[in-house]
Amino acid sequence: MKKLLCILSILLSFNCRNINKTGEIKKDSVANFVATIKSNAYEIDTLKKVSKPFKLNNMVCYWEHFFEFQKNDSGTTQIEQIKMTLRNFETKKALSTFDINPIHSAYYDYKSSTYFETFNKGHFIDLNFDGFKDFTIYYEGSTPMSATTNIYLFNNKTKTFEDSELSDTSIEEVDPVNKILTTFSWDLEARYIKKHHFGKNGKIKFSAHITEENYSSNDTTLKVIRTYQKMINGKEVEIKVDTVEN
Repeated sequence: MKKLLCILSILLSFNCRNINKTGEIKKDSVANFVATIKSNAYEIDTLKKVSKPFKLNNMVCYWEHFFEFQKNDSGTTQIEQIKMTLRNFETKKALSTFDINPIHSAYYDYKSSTYFETFNKGHFIDLNFDGFKDFTIYYEGSTPMSATTNIYLFNNKTKTFEDSELSDTSIEEVDPVNKILTTFSWDLEARYIKKHHFGKNGKIKFSAHITEENYSSNDTTLKVIRTYQKMINGKEVEIKVDTVEN
C-alpha cells in the first residue's frame, strides 16, 4: 500500500509538471515516465501452502504458510516474507502466527514434498522441559552476532505459543536429563553464555549468566576474565569473577 501511494504521488507530481497550455498531459512524457517506473519496478507474486493435519501437544493442527516473492527486472526471485499461521484442525482457529523476512530464502524449500515435515522437525522442541513442544525460529541479522533465535513457549491453557525471555542469538545445548537450556551470544567485547536450570512445570529455578572477556596481561599471555552471575527471578543473588589463562 505504501509503495502504491508513493507511485501515485510521483505520478501526480510528474503530471503537474508535464501539462501543456491546453491542459492536456504530454503523451510522450507519460510514456517515458511509465517506462522508467517499469524498468525499476519489482514484481510481487504470492503462494499459499497448507500442510496435512499433524499431532502437536495433544492437538491436531495444520499450517498455513503464505509466501510473498519479489522478482526484480534482472529475473532474480527471492522470498520477501513468509507469514506462518498455525491452526486448530477442527475449529480452524488460529493458534499462533509468525512472520519472517528471510535473508537466505533457500533455507525454506517450499517446493519440496516434505517441506512441512522438515520444518516441524527443525522448529518444534521442548525447551523448558514441561512435556510440551515449544516453537523456535531463527531471525537473520545484518551480521551473525545480530541474529536472534526466538523462543516461543507453549501455553497449555491458551493452546498458543508465547514469546519468552529465553530468546538469544543461538541455542547451544538442550539437556533434558539435567533440565538445562544453554544459549549463547557475543559481541566485539565478550562472549555471553546463559544456562537456564528448570524445575517442575517448565519453571526456571535459576539462571547462570557467564560473561567471558579476553585480555592480554603482556605480549605473550592471553587471559580470560570470567564473570559468573546466579539469577533468580531476574535478580542477582551471587556473583563470582575469575581470571584464567586461555
